[in-house]
Amino acid sequence: MKIRIAIVLLMSSSPVFAGDTLQFTAKLDLKAPAIEHTPLSQPFVTGETATISATISDESGIADVTLFFRPIGSNEYLQVAMPRLNNNIYSVDIPHEYVQGPGMEYYIKAMDNAGNTVLKGLNFSPLTVAVKSKQTTASPPPLMEEETALLPEFEQVETEMDTSTTSTTQSNNKNWGWWLFGALAAGTAIALSRKGNDDDGEPTGSITIVAPTP
Repeated sequence: MKIRIAIVLLMSSSPVFAGDTLQFTAKLDLKAPAIEHTPLSQPFVTGETATISATISDESGIADVTLFFRPIGSNEYLQVAMPRLNNNIYSVDIPHEYVQGPGMEYYIKAMDNAGNTVLKGLNFSPLTVAVKSKQTTASPPPLMEEETALLPEFEQVETEMDTSTTSTTQSNNKNWGWWLFGALAAGTAIALSRKGNDDDGEPTGSITIVAPTP
């Protein structure tokens, strides 16, 4: 846009004569900067530095770029300048102490050299990015001293239980042996007695019983 300014000099001590018209041409910049920024899809990590970048351009040059941010749930925005890196890219790192779950809200403000201002996101409708917790590999907790001391005692009790069970089984087997030999001896005595009666004489013979060794 061009504006013509006409100045009419009524009186002048310079070579310019009264009544002459001077013309100046001035070019005004009424166009705001352009911000290219895609809302972040990858979440930040709690307690780690977070980076936000944007590509900003303007025909008259960029005077200032500011990032406004806050953790979700906070009422007040914090602000930090976004310095230019290269190729119209402006970037800033958010300190790790401000990166908190469950997420972060932010918007970007850019102003060119002519004073034109533009926003990416709004104070009342900011851009958002999620913040996730750190993923750590959990290792099993070490055994306490009391738990460690109980392990040998538990093994000893288990061994004693096995020994007691074995002794009980052997005792039962010996008892069955006594019953078996007693039954055999009684049967043999009855058989010999009957044989003696059939011969009408006194029974002869002997019975030897060997008891099982306890």
